[in-house]
Amino acid sequence: MDSVYGAAHRNAALMDIIDAAWAADQLSDDDVDLPNLDTNDESDDLNDQEQDDDKWNEMGLPEFQNDVI
Repeated sequence: MDSVYGAAHRNAALMDIIDAAWAADQLSDDDVDLPNLDTNDESDDLNDQEQDDDKWNEMGLPEFQNDVI
C-alpha cells in the first residue's frame, strides 16, 4: 500500500531534477582515516561501576514476604 501511495503522490518537481546519470552515480569507497582512541582502563571501570549502580538487581521479595506474614 505504501509503495502505491508513494508512486501516485510523489513530488513531480523532484522527478525533473533526478535523471538516470544522477541515480546511477555512487560515492567512491575511499578509506577514511580515523584517529586512534586511547582506552583508559580506569575510566572504563568507572563507567561499568556507574552502570551497575543504575541497575535494579533485587526486587525485595524477601522483605515483602516478611511484611505479609
